[in-house]
Amino acid sequence: MQVLVVLFGERSCMWHSPAQLLPFKRHLHEKLAEGNELIAAKKMARPILFTRAVQVVLTFLRAISANAHKECTDLFRECQS
Repeated sequence: MQVLVVLFGERSCMWHSPAQLLPFKRHLHEKLAEGNELIAAKKMARPILFTRAVQVVLTFLRAISANAHKECTDLFRECQS
């Protein structure tokens, strides 16, 4: 399996195996800080793309979290019956 990685600052993309990538959720605060520093220093070519990408990721993480919570609740109910 390959994952498409888009590098907004470099305007390029490439395919990588998931094992080559940093787990985004674990490094989210670090990457947000780096992005915000680049935006503040006016070194990011199109900051709106970064902001939109972060919003998409956060929405995705919330959906995963909500779904995981629902699955755990359902599993708990099944175990009680």
